[in-house]
Amino acid sequence: MPWTLVQGQCLSLGSPFGALVENRWMLPKLLATQALMCLIIVGIAWAVNRRTDQNLITRLGLGTKGALRAVALGCAAWLLSVPVLGLVSYAWQWVLGQWQDSPPSQEWVQQFELARGGPQVLAILFGVLVLPFLEEVLFRGFMQALLSGWLGALPGLTLTALLFAWLHGLAVFLPVFVLALLLGEVRRRTGSLWASFAVHGFHNGLQLALLVS
Repeated sequence: MPWTLVQGQCLSLGSPFGALVENRWMLPKLLATQALMCLIIVGIAWAVNRRTDQNLITRLGLGTKGALRAVALGCAAWLLSVPVLGLVSYAWQWVLGQWQDSPPSQEWVQQFELARGGPQVLAILFGVLVLPFLEEVLFRGFMQALLSGWLGALPGLTLTALLFAWLHGLAVFLPVFVLALLLGEVRRRTGSLWASFAVHGFHNGLQLALLVS
């Protein structure tokens, strides 16, 4: 969900002093801003790589051959990992709680509760479909491939996961890091970006479904 970097640029979803603004369109605007930033970076990376790689679609894992099987395998791996991800999230909040009076929370959660009706539906579409796809192209498509080519498969995967988790902030650093490791491994083993995109989308969807319920 929303990057800490973008949160800072959008006044942390609130006022310059950190107060939460009760604007039900704030979260969709933030997600749209993040999507636009991600799209620009993906576009630049695409243009640079397109000049030297005529098989870019295939190399990124966006080919359709075997995509359904890869998605099924990725989702199966995610379902098996859900209890572990939940336990890691709980443990991380406990650890942060030992250092602070109250563990830090993601402000988008509060904003999601404010975004009723159309804004909430729009936020769900961004959170489940648009952003997961753009982030997967950027991180598991371009970045992981680049770093793995320089450092090797495991170091490249791990460094990509660390950067991805860092961008999501301290409140969810470890859970997102573990999720990113799963996404990277699904991408590496299946060779399909559609698989990691499906896992990413379903994971975000589960989070939002829990909030809605």
